[in-house]
Amino acid sequence: MLCYQLRICLQELSESLSGLTPVDADWLLARCLDLTDQAKRTA
Repeated sequence: MLCYQLRICLQELSESLSGLTPVDADWLLARCLDLTDQAKRTA
């Protein structure tokens, strides 16, 4: 489940950064980092 969430988050981050106004970029980056931290703890 974490892998799926991370993939979606990375896609959203990419789309946000490719737009003219990366509205959610900071939140999305923080969420991606949170998901990777979760994955490390469960591995």
